[in-house]
This record gives sequence, C-alpha cells and structure tokens, in this order.
Amino acid sequence: MDSRKADRTTPGRDEGPKLTRRDRAYGVTRWIGLVTLVASVIACDSTGPAGGPASGPGQLEAVLESPNGSEGAAMLQFVGPGITGVQAQGAEIYRTTSGDTTRVIVVVETAGKLSVFLQLTDLSMPPDWTILQVSGPDDALRPSLSGYRVAFVR
Repeated sequence: MDSRKADRTTPGRDEGPKLTRRDRAYGVTRWIGLVTLVASVIACDSTGPAGGPASGPGQLEAVLESPNGSEGAAMLQFVGPGITGVQAQGAEIYRTTSGDTTRVIVVVETAGKLSVFLQLTDLSMPPDWTILQVSGPDDALRPSLSGYRVAFVR
C-alpha cells in the first residue's frame, strides 16, 4: 500500500498549521473589506438608471402619477434651464416656452398613462415641475390635484 495515501487518511493527522483566533478575525475582516470595496465600485458606476448617462445631454421621461388611475389629459409646467425639446408617444402635445419655463398639454385619445419626453442639455439637472390641471377619462377637470406627482424616468 502507498504510504502517502495512508498518511492522508490517518485519523488525527495534523491538517496543517492551526489558525489562531486573531488569524481567523483578520481573514474575516479582509473578506468584509473586499466585499465593501466591490459594492462601492458598483455603487459608483458612472451610469444612471437603465444604463443611461448620469449627466450630459439626453432624454428624460416625465410620467404623471395619478391617485385616480387612468387620465385623459394634463397641463404640466417644467421650470429649469436646458429644456431643448418635448415629445410624446401615443399622445398629442401642445407646448409653449418662455425663458426657462415650458408648459405642456398632453392629451391621449383613450385614457391611460400620460407622459412626455424632455430633451435636456444635462440629465443631472432635472427641471422642477408643477401640475396645473388634469382631466379624467370623461374629459372633466379633476377638482383636486392632491396626490398627483410627476416622476422622472431615464
């Protein structure tokens, strides 16, 4: 029989140097440090949500969030420098701009999601928003705008 094989399976054989409590704590600390470093690198990635750039020119979707569900139309106001254009998909829009203020009316044929796409010179500076009016699926103005907000999606 091969003596090397017998030595490996011999009960009570010393498996190598014993680690002290201090050595084990150092190893755990080193792993925690490594995990923290990797998490920090991932968190500092230079891309924004959905892989888009965190700054510079680009497009930002402004979505009307309604406590009443589907809506038929809305008048929104965006204030901030660098709004260079407004577009919509599946909706008609009417826009006026004066200085840093852009007012947009967005109307959908069938009540549903209301959103517009803002072209900005710097995505890191989204504009301030105000909801001026909202009409429901029946085209009647909502008596209160409580609970409404605009969410930005990149």
